[in-house]
Amino acid sequence: MCAILTGLTASYYISNPTFSRWCNRGASISGLGLILVSLFLSSSGGGGDDEDAEASPIWDQHWTFYVGVAFPCFAGIFLANFFARSFRLKRPEIVAIAIECCYQNTGIATSVAVTMFDDPKERAQAVAIPLLYGFVEALVIGIYCVFAWKIGWTKAPKNENCCTVIATSYEIDEE
Repeated sequence: MCAILTGLTASYYISNPTFSRWCNRGASISGLGLILVSLFLSSSGGGGDDEDAEASPIWDQHWTFYVGVAFPCFAGIFLANFFARSFRLKRPEIVAIAIECCYQNTGIATSVAVTMFDDPKERAQAVAIPLLYGFVEALVIGIYCVFAWKIGWTKAPKNENCCTVIATSYEIDEE
């Protein structure tokens, strides 16, 4: 809560592009750090010499684990598209709703998983879920965004250079 309140206060009182860039860089570094910590905790369990306490790494799970973790992401994209289209929304709005329905804050889930379990094996299994979901959502949303852009469902021109599309905001300023 402290980090969120500090960020909101800073963004309200400090209106400086250089400050914003440095904050974005810090957030990116923090996100990468969270991924590394999650990888460590999900593959090692965080300690214990007992062979029974050793956790199964994320890449050594039963196939039902992968299906169970990935299913909400695919279902979210599909159902969001279905319902948004049934309400006859504009295509860029459909894309935005689909992304919002699929994207989940895995940092919160990781924090809960780390603090909720004392047993290293249980903690590793719990941390593996948001870690895998984060990879799945990045892949699914990335592919979905490129597909939606190329078929003309976004505000970005479908024939524009990929780097230009990523670097340009196509939001309309309405006053």
